Amino acid sequence: MATDMLLAVNCGSSSIKFKLYSLSNLDTLISGSASNVEVKGAKPSIKYTVHEPGQNEDEKVSEEEKEGMPYEDVFERVISLLEGSSSKHFAPKDDSKSRPRARDLVKVVAHRVVHGGTESEPMAIWPGHEEGLQMMDALSAFAPLHNHFAVQVVRLRRARSFLCIKDGKSYDTSMGLTPLDGLPGGTRTGSVDPVLIFHHTPNASEPTDIPGGQCAKAEIVMNKQGGLQALAGTPQFGEIT
Repeated sequence: MATDMLLAVNCGSSSIKFKLYSLSNLDTLISGSASNVEVKGAKPSIKYTVHEPGQNEDEKVSEEEKEGMPYEDVFERVISLLEGSSSKHFAPKDDSKSRPRARDLVKVVAHRVVHGGTESEPMAIWPGHEEGLQMMDALSAFAPLHNHFAVQVVRLRRARSFLCIKDGKSYDTSMGLTPLDGLPGGTRTGSVDPVLIFHHTPNASEPTDIPGGQCAKAEIVMNKQGGLQALAGTPQFGEIT
């Protein structure tokens, strides 16, 4: 009998983290990530681990993709790798030579929302759920470069932020209204003089097309061309250290 699955995804600015669960008991089936997605001068890398209960060691797989591979194509490749993995859940059934498709087995997809605004509860969206889609569109204004591709306590990787917690409750964060404020990241400027962007980019207010809508050119520059990329010529902290 086919296993119904839940796919948890976190699509960041240059990475895709994913975990595949059994929907019935939330056992982890496959977990992994894609890095260097649409990073100039770097090849995307996809790594995942197949978790099989009862085995002495989980299988680990890695694959390097072509430089410049579009974000959507990397995500499609992730799905293809899941379907072609050694997981018994994707093995051909009975005498059939065809393998089950993730699109048929995954019944629920969970994705992190970058900025929930005043919403504090998880949001469920299903085909035809216009109210939910409209709510996501409204939230996208806070993080337009993330939400349309759909908390750790301290997240000091490429996207850096701190969260102040007391007695299990969050009181403050290094971010501001959007994730751009605070510490510099791999390609995010972090906190800078508000007037700086107008000196660097004279046409900062010019509308720029992005997946799902538009945003000002300033947001592209400050989210995609700042941080470690601007300071050291690479967004990879490991290369700098």
